[in-house]
Amino acid sequence: MKIRIKGNSVRMRISRSELDKIGTDGEITEKTEFSHAALTYILKVADIDELYATFDHNTITMLVPRSFARQWVDTDR
Repeated sequence: MKIRIKGNSVRMRISRSELDKIGTDGEITEKTEFSHAALTYILKVADIDELYATFDHNTITMLVPRSFARQWVDTDR
């Protein structure tokens, strides 16, 4: 998973193999290590109606509606 941060927006790009993992596990996690800290970013499928993101304890968590994830996994979208 790649993240792109520009101003007040964060974009996450995921590979086909990561999409497969989302389809089976419902979540993918990556971590970027710095000298004394780490930034963790998580994409997680949830029973919600719209995208939702949080930042807490150096972790960006993006919650994705199950319907979105299913569409990503089952199509070329």
